[in-house]
Amino acid sequence: DPSAWKAIYQNKAFIRPSQWRGKPPGVQADSLISASVEDHVRFRKVLAPAFSEKAVNLYEPIVGKYVDDLIESLGREIESDGGETVVDIVRWLNFATFDIISDLGWGESFQCLEKQDYHPWITVILQFQALMVAAALSYYPFLERLVSYITPKSALAGLNLVLSTSETNVKSRLRRKTDRADIMSYIMQHNTSSPETGISEAEMITNSMALIVAGSETLTAALTGTINNLLSHPKQMERLVEELRSSFASES
Repeated sequence: DPSAWKAIYQNKAFIRPSQWRGKPPGVQADSLISASVEDHVRFRKVLAPAFSEKAVNLYEPIVGKYVDDLIESLGREIESDGGETVVDIVRWLNFATFDIISDLGWGESFQCLEKQDYHPWITVILQFQALMVAAALSYYPFLERLVSYITPKSALAGLNLVLSTSETNVKSRLRRKTDRADIMSYIMQHNTSSPETGISEAEMITNSMALIVAGSETLTAALTGTINNLLSHPKQMERLVEELRSSFASES
């Protein structure tokens, strides 16, 4: 129903259950996920310019570089076995999307495509099942206390890695003087021009973590589904190939 658009996407209250506003152990600052209504509005005002049409157009050379790297890497992978190689496309797409969003978000790539492997930060952040379980347990305070009591400290090692890496990357980007447009450049511009509505360094760290995940795993899932459907429907695949190759004279 058309009225759903307003109810879902223009809901100013944006109130979520308290159980889903929890933060990981050791994290004090809110992100877009855990923020109150007031903070959520403030975060969105700071971040909105980074996702405008103008900003996205400026990101194109960065995105294009990693797309080229992905295509070249896949080409080498296929040619290495006479074209009979089975390619794990999920893994390769994950490499590309994480490289793109880490470069746009922090100004530094995870170099997954170059190293053909996941960065340790990624292997930890992909384990979202634990976050879902934690949120579900928060509906049952007794169980939540019990689980937190019996959970060994070693289980938090991955979380500490995520937090420390995120903090290091944000601090590094803040120190770097560059005219290149990325998500952090728009945050820094807002903090300079409107410090009274800006976000703190701690909030930059937590929000950048959310953006890295939102801009990588979701896109990987969408692209993987698209490729799977194309491979399952040869006629549509042929039509797409024909449209692309008749519309563009070169790969560039």
